[in-house]
Amino acid sequence: MDYGVDASAARGNRVRPNPCTAGTFALYDRPPYVADVVVANALGDRHMEVRLVVVHLKSKRGDESANLGRRVQQARHVATLLDAPHAIALGDFNDDLGSRPMAQLASFVNLYQRHTSPADRYSYIYNGRAKPLIT
Repeated sequence: MDYGVDASAARGNRVRPNPCTAGTFALYDRPPYVADVVVANALGDRHMEVRLVVVHLKSKRGDESANLGRRVQQARHVATLLDAPHAIALGDFNDDLGSRPMAQLASFVNLYQRHTSPADRYSYIYNGRAKPLIT
């Protein structure tokens, strides 16, 4: 399926040539955004290097039997991007914590579960209502 991926405007030292051969398509229609940033405290006397990976995995719309394998591959790729000592993946994972795609990230600390009370956890909002998180 052609998702119309156009990486021609991508800039920076993490940009790689399109690895897809003619007739094939990229793993993502919205590739992860990776930002290596330095965070300082208010006084400016302490700094920490942090890698942020902003994620948008394929949605479950359409044929789920076709989409699932792609989302698993996307999540596996996101896991490889979390190779910095302080790395955070955030964004739209389009899945519940107990799913096969999210299992690719199971070796990492889940800040959402660690710092959000169970009553405040939800995986998505549909028609203005939060849907409970399935773990």
